[in-house]
Amino acid sequence: MDSLPALRRGIDALDDRILALLNRRAALVERVYACKRREAQGAMVRAFVPAREEEIHRRLTRGNPGPFPKTGVRAVFREVISACRSLEGAFTVVYQGPVGSAGYRAALDCFGRSARLAAAPSGAAVRRLLESGRAAYGVVPERAQGTLEKGGFEAWAHWRDPLGGGGIYSIVGRPRGRP
Repeated sequence: MDSLPALRRGIDALDDRILALLNRRAALVERVYACKRREAQGAMVRAFVPAREEEIHRRLTRGNPGPFPKTGVRAVFREVISACRSLEGAFTVVYQGPVGSAGYRAALDCFGRSARLAAAPSGAAVRRLLESGRAAYGVVPERAQGTLEKGGFEAWAHWRDPLGGGGIYSIVGRPRGRP
């Protein structure tokens, strides 16, 4: 029978290996970013690529044999991706609503805890922050998306409130390839 101290030493050893692997992943992300910059030839490079992130989440969730919970896979990798994305440079995500609102939850769920988040009281305020360049992405209720698109922004992704009350939010930014 295993002893508690021996089991904990086993967990500690695995945690050390996981950390080493996370650092290897981060080093690869830095190389990917350097490659993106080289290929962009001066055009703006976006760190947030929602289709790629969703592909990662789906692949890992499908491939998870357990006993680690599938819902945990998405949560853990959202934060791994968020932390690695921060290596590509700091950017601000502005969301409509106060802390704790559906807009805040959408920003946190899409960008993770390593993102710099800022609240805005309205869709117009989100648009002003995007236009001024003080934010790279905006999170607004889907009904406000059209106003931002008229201002030259495009929807990069959509988020549905898992709690049901917040509706659907659009993640907007400058069109791909445009600074």
